[in-house]
Amino acid sequence: MVMPMWCNNAHGLAGGMLRHTRAVIFLAVICVCFRLLSSSALAAVSDVEALLRNAIYAMTVKGDFQSGVEYARQAVVAYPNEAHPREWLAYGLAGLDRLSEAVEHYRVAAKLRGGLARFSAAWLPLNINSEILELLGAHPIEVSARVDDKRCTAMFIPRPCFTPLLDWRAPKFLERYNQMLAVYRRINNGHWRAAFKIYFKTPALSRDRVDWKSDALSLALSLSLAMCISCTRIGMLPIETQPLSVWLSDVGEPIIISELGHIFWRGVKPGRELAQWFIEAAHEYGHHAFPAFGPFDGGHEKYAGGMMSERLNAIWLLEMLTDGSLSLPNDISIDGLQAQLKAYVVKHFSEDMLSWFDWLHSAELQKPSKMSMRSFLGMIEFIERCYSIWLLEAAMRRSDGEDFKSLLKAFDAQVKKALDYGMNIQLRSAFILSPDSDLPSVLIAPIQREVNFAPPKRIVIPIWLPEGSFECELLVEGADVKAAIFVGDIPASVAVRPCEKGFNLRFRAVAERAWWCMLSIELLGGSPVRLKSLSIRASR
Repeated sequence: MVMPMWCNNAHGLAGGMLRHTRAVIFLAVICVCFRLLSSSALAAVSDVEALLRNAIYAMTVKGDFQSGVEYARQAVVAYPNEAHPREWLAYGLAGLDRLSEAVEHYRVAAKLRGGLARFSAAWLPLNINSEILELLGAHPIEVSARVDDKRCTAMFIPRPCFTPLLDWRAPKFLERYNQMLAVYRRINNGHWRAAFKIYFKTPALSRDRVDWKSDALSLALSLSLAMCISCTRIGMLPIETQPLSVWLSDVGEPIIISELGHIFWRGVKPGRELAQWFIEAAHEYGHHAFPAFGPFDGGHEKYAGGMMSERLNAIWLLEMLTDGSLSLPNDISIDGLQAQLKAYVVKHFSEDMLSWFDWLHSAELQKPSKMSMRSFLGMIEFIERCYSIWLLEAAMRRSDGEDFKSLLKAFDAQVKKALDYGMNIQLRSAFILSPDSDLPSVLIAPIQREVNFAPPKRIVIPIWLPEGSFECELLVEGADVKAAIFVGDIPASVAVRPCEKGFNLRFRAVAERAWWCMLSIELLGGSPVRLKSLSIRASR
């Protein structure tokens, strides 16, 4: 039977439609599967990103390295061939002081990036060693101070890193920051621990669209200097176990605020000189490392820790720039720094010591409750110049409290111990009275070890004497050594004996109570003399 033409056409058309329908269904199934697979992959990526965000937040904001490591390890398991999760896992392990494990993960991360590490916040952990620095290809700047057998070295990489999250937020003012420098202190050979993290802004975030990098580097150097000098000179390091967060801002009124774990520079104008950064950095360092003796009335601060650190670090840096005990980067110009430090020391040490001198000579003021911070600083500066630094440090550490009486009690105890064996006072500071003036001047030797005097001036040296009798010996160098000596208002019987280094002027001093005793020396000869030292020991 022959089919009509139209039947053959309809059959072919139906077959074609069926094949087309099958193809559409097949493509639809493929699309659905692809979408399901894509959604699953995207969900996996999203999960890994969430793990990394949690890891970074836990470690960089909360300081919870244990939780951060667990989050980062899960991210590494999910994406073992990605460098970013491994870098943050290494960051957390280094924070837990598991440096060997951290190095292995950093090494794998660098290999995954083609053999070169990508500099980021993940490569600046709490603890770092020479292997990590070598992998990073960093060229850190080092600052080192040395006093006798004590040495302290700091370093920082002069390349800022950007934030791993949206931004860093200052906890007190909630400002946004997007760059950071890390300053480290050497713990032992090859092992460094973060001491400061300095946060600042790019011009895009800065209110005045300025570049803060140069000032941030100056502050990193200044904090490194303050830490190394304070550590080697008087053994003072910050009380915080985590690095201090330092926040630079051009917003607000000019002020610096120190709180536990943080220092806020507010209303700062960039382009400062290194000397100004160092003075301010030394002050703020003191709030975190030096004893907070006080309280005192009449100043913008009630406690003296910051001012003590500021004053003492200024004169110590001035000395160390000349005596070879400080190692600085080669491109640091010290001429201007030295001149500014010397001007600072002469001005403030003179004012502080004269305030203390007035306090010692005023019956009304001579009470702990009446002592100003400036007078207190003058006393501390005089002790540091003329007594040994170890004695000042011992008194600070052994003080039962952070009030003036407790410090004097501890100082008296340390002086008593020294007097049993003989105490040597280096006369690097003194008060000078001229016949034609009732006002004293202060002579300070920030670099020289002795002080020169010319007649007919009278030199006054406060010496701390516990109750008792003491044998004193003043070593003087000069051609015509003649002097009248008074212990308080009482003239002393002086025996002059020539010695290899000059002349010894021997006399006895008696103290009825533990206090500062005024030793007055009237020069009677016709030529200048050099007072070298004063030796005191308890009478037998």
